[in-house]
Amino acid sequence: LFESNNAAPRLYWFVAKFFKKKSDPIPKIYRPSHAAGVFAREFEHFQSFFQTKTGVPWAQRLVRAGTADRSCFRYQAPVGLREEERESCV
Repeated sequence: LFESNNAAPRLYWFVAKFFKKKSDPIPKIYRPSHAAGVFAREFEHFQSFFQTKTGVPWAQRLVRAGTADRSCFRYQAPVGLREEERESCV
């Protein structure tokens, strides 16, 4: 998520750069919005992309980290979080 510095209210834009296959020499650019927008809309785009790539809904990312099948990107939760910190992230 990119955040504008000069706009009021602040604007956000979700853009993902990824390789579709390991052998791809050039990354793909995924930009679901044509322009920056409010945080809620752009964060929804991010959450949708995360679930598509990992197979795990954003709200369950800490509980189900590392459980996706091999065909999906496998998200690994940050190391060193205490249990109460993990729960506050959900």
